[in-house]
Parts: sequence; C-alpha cells; structure tokens
Amino acid sequence: MKEISFIKNFVSEIFFVSNFEEINNYVKSLLDSPLETLDNITIEELEKAKRALIHNSKIIGGSRNRDFSANLELVFFRFKEKDSLTYKTILDLVNRKCQEEELIWAFKVVGDYKAILKKILFQKDNIFEYSDETINTIETTLENEPWYKRFIKEKSIEEATRILDNIEKEDTINENTICELKSLLRVLDYDNLRPSVTIRIIEMLNKCNYILTQEKDTNKDYYNITILLNEIKNKLLTDTTNKITYKLVNGNLNLSLGEDFNKPINYLNSELAFVKKKAPIMTLDDVVSPDLDSAFSIVKQDDLFLFDVYVTDVPSFLGVNRELSINAFRQGSSFYLRDNKTNINYDMLPKSLSHDYLSMTKKTTNRKGKNAICFHYIIDKDGSICSLNIERKRVAVSFNLFKVEAEKILKTKQQLTLVDKSLFLLRDLCKKVGNKNKEKEYLASLRRGTINDMIAFPSILINYSITDKLEFGIYRNKGIFTTLSSEDSNSYARGGAPLRRYADDINLAILLEQENLQSFAKDDFRYLENNLEEIVEHLNEQDKIEKYIGKNNELVKRYYLKK
Repeated sequence: MKEISFIKNFVSEIFFVSNFEEINNYVKSLLDSPLETLDNITIEELEKAKRALIHNSKIIGGSRNRDFSANLELVFFRFKEKDSLTYKTILDLVNRKCQEEELIWAFKVVGDYKAILKKILFQKDNIFEYSDETINTIETTLENEPWYKRFIKEKSIEEATRILDNIEKEDTINENTICELKSLLRVLDYDNLRPSVTIRIIEMLNKCNYILTQEKDTNKDYYNITILLNEIKNKLLTDTTNKITYKLVNGNLNLSLGEDFNKPINYLNSELAFVKKKAPIMTLDDVVSPDLDSAFSIVKQDDLFLFDVYVTDVPSFLGVNRELSINAFRQGSSFYLRDNKTNINYDMLPKSLSHDYLSMTKKTTNRKGKNAICFHYIIDKDGSICSLNIERKRVAVSFNLFKVEAEKILKTKQQLTLVDKSLFLLRDLCKKVGNKNKEKEYLASLRRGTINDMIAFPSILINYSITDKLEFGIYRNKGIFTTLSSEDSNSYARGGAPLRRYADDINLAILLEQENLQSFAKDDFRYLENNLEEIVEHLNEQDKIEKYIGKNNELVKRYYLKK
C-alpha cells in the first residue's frame, strides 16, 4: 500500500515542509485502514518516525505539527495494541473530551496511553455518560492502576448521589424516576459505594416500594417497576458490605446471639489436677475487660525461660454443650461497639460464661479453678524454643493486670514483687523471641517489647505453635479464614481467643483430639472434617461483620441501638 511505503521512506529521509499535507494525509489514512495494513510496519520504524517528528518540530510549527503529532501517535497506539475495541474506545474518548494541545502534551511528555486516558477521565464530569462498551474497555485497560479504583469509586458515589437526589424529589414513580432507577442499576455494577450511600439506596427502595403499593391499580408500569426495584436490590446485595448494611437498616442484623442464649448449661465437674505454680499466674490485657482468654506465668532458671501460657478450655466445655456450641458458631465471634471511652460488648457466649465461669479472672464463682489448655515452653537466652509440652490442667489465677497499671510498674524499673519480676521477664522474652523469629512476621513485629507487644505475645506465640502442630484446621491468611495452610509468614492458625472467636475453638478442639488430650463426639468431629469449607465460609461472613462494625461504628450505633 502507498501509505506503507511512505512510512518506510519517511523514517530514513529528511522531513520537508513542502510535502507536509501529503504526509499528514497518509498518516490519517492509517487510522481508518484495516489492522492488517500495519503488519508490514515494524515498531522500530514507527519509533523512528516519532523521533524524526520531534527533531523537525521547530521547522514545522503551529497547528499543522500538532495535528500530525496527534495522528501519528494514534497510529502508534493502534499498532501497539492490535485491538480494535480498545483503539476505538480511546479514539472516541479523545474526540469527545480531550483538547488537541492536551493530547499532544500527554503523548510527547509522557508517551503513555494510560496517562492520556487518565487525563481524559479526570476532565469528564460524568463517566457514566459513556456506553457500557466504552466503560468496560476502560475497566480492562486500567484494572491494575491503583488510582483508577479510587477514581471509579468517587465517580460511582457522585453519580449515585445525583440519582438519589433526583428520585427523592418525587412523590410518585413517573418516567423520570424509572429513567433514574435504570441509571442507578448501571452504577451498581461497580460495587464502590460507601455504607452511607447504600443506606440512602435502601431507604429509597423502601420508599418506592411503599409508593408502588399505593399505586398498584393506577400505575400502568407497576410490574416493570417492581422488577426494576428487585433488580436493584439483588445487585446491591451481591456485595457483602451492602448486605450487612441492608440488614442493619431493616433491623435484621443480630449481634447478640450469645447474650440471648437461654437454654440449660451443663457445667463440668472437673477432675483435672491443678498445675504446679512456678511463678504468679497472671493476665495482662489492654483495657479493663471481663472476658480474659488466657493467663501466663514466667520464671528464669539459669539461662532458660520457663514460660507457660494457660488458655481457657472453652472447646471441652462446648463439647458437652452442643446447643451452646451451635449458637456460638452462628455468632462466630464477639462484637464490640465503641461508646465514648467504653465498649458495648456483644459476646459470642453468654456473659455468665465469658465474663465469669470460663474467663481467666481472679474473682469468680468457679472457685475450683479454671480448666485450661496449658502450653509449657522452655526458651533459651537467644529466644529459641527448646521444647513445648501441652496438657490440660486446672489453674488458679493470682492477678489480673491491665495496660495502665503494667506501664507504671515498668516505668519504675524496680522489681519489688513477683508480679513486677514477671513483667520485666515477659518484656525481655518478648524482645528475644521477636528478634529470633524474623521469618515469622507477627512474632518479629514484637521485637521492640512495648506494652502492646507484651499483651499480644502469649497469644501470637501459641498461634504459631498450633500452626506447626495441626494436621488440618482453620488458618488466617491476608485477613480471611481459609482451610489451607501456607508457607507465607502471614499464615497462621488462631487459638488464643476461644471466648471471642469460634475459629479458635475449632483449632483448639482439633489440637486436643490430635494430642489425645480430649475426646469429642465422633459425629461432630466427622462433620467438622467433611464440612470445613462451609464452616470457614460462614466464619468469614461473621468476620466481615466485625470489620464492618470497626469501620462504621457510629453508623451501627445509630441504627442498631435504636432497635
């Protein structure tokens, strides 16, 4: 073809002003020619053409040069992509919004079509004016660009807000309302709404459904509108966050299954022996809290740390209280609403258990001590674990310490009591184990030995120990529960919070059965093995509720406490 021979000659000859119009026409013709035309032109030749253009930019000035530059760069983009849909989309966007000078600037200075597309999109007031085909192509082109995720979220929120503002002005469902509802349905494809916007959509749906019941006999579009409203609802509820918001607004979110449990409880008559005390058995927690999952004791003999962690034996208790266990599984975890400086607790277990009978509190109605899963560690002076022994025993907690009191003791630097000595030893051990285990991310994060590190240390240590021992279980990786262990340093099996997380109870139960320390009902254990994926899916759903509360505390307080 004539344009091919021209391009090949152009890259090796001097660029003269006299034949500019002819050159520009050839380049333009490439924009509308079949893609096969470009197969005879190499990427190197087009690159040379670009460099030649820049070299001669002083000779050819004004609009002619800008026009030629834009067309040549579009040819280059088309050649590079070999994708007519993407090409047409970019060209369409350029023609609609981007100014010629800005296009040339982006091409010359950046030389990146993604940067050009970004500039075009940020100039566009409403991206949803583009066709579905165009938006889908934009999504495909920019799906790995971090800025685009933020951009489409903001644009979705802006468009949804505009639509809702228009719908809320109407007292009836008319053609304009239907048009706006269809637009909203399109926006929901992008799952980028904040809970506050989702709430407005839910309230709008409730309002429209109410109006529709009043207009059932008079509105000729009744059935079509009903279908449209159901489509919006169904699409909205495909997103887990929206689903939680929907339940919250409509009063169907239940955070208090544990508190509401009122069936008889079978209290254990323990025959376990008391653990032999080497040092004070104590708890250390962030804030004054009645649900204490574990205690510890620590003593140093020669160059060895004898460190014992005592986790309340909730799994054995649930094993003889099947209905209680099912109820705890349904809730999945304890939830906490912040209210000024205090928490409102929605415990996984009834308060009589999580705050008293099973809690590692000093003062308790359970005067026979607490049944515990005991992790006995011997750790050397470098922070290496020399041995670990696990058993079931009864323990009597001597002290319940909390963050503020512990910080005061550590600041005095005086080891006056056995409790003082235990705190200083715990800080020392926390640093040593953290520095020794740099490949285990969560242990390594404790190497500074701050008070928060000390509080987390016993639980994190046993999490890794359980991970090493379990033949199967529920693992935590990248913020979700999974049935698969991973060599990733972020992957671990939780076991340190059995009062508050059902996943921890499952892992501890598997560990006890595996180590022949407890025997659970065979049918229950068989069900666990055969349905672990389904169990994990439910626990992840409940875990999302916990995260949702953390991110939307005021919103949850407003709607849930009102209920």
